Amino acid sequence: MIVSYLSHKKICLKDGINVICTQSPIAYKDLVLGFQALNDLIVCSDDEYNNKSISKSFDFVGAPLLNDNIMAKYMNTRGAS
Repeated sequence: MIVSYLSHKKICLKDGINVICTQSPIAYKDLVLGFQALNDLIVCSDDEYNNKSISKSFDFVGAPLLNDNIMAKYMNTRGAS
């Protein structure tokens, strides 16, 4: 999968958990808003450059340390039968 932050180099991602880091508060804001589909600066495509939906392709968490429900979201919560 290819993620493009417009006017920057493409980012090629593998299946699984991926972490994108930046020291720029402007780039961070653009990435967060893009992964929430609130701006058009982030574009997602498959390896053949066919457009894909950001919201259907990513489960965006944001800053994991600031998200209170991160463990509940990904832990198996099924009770014993």
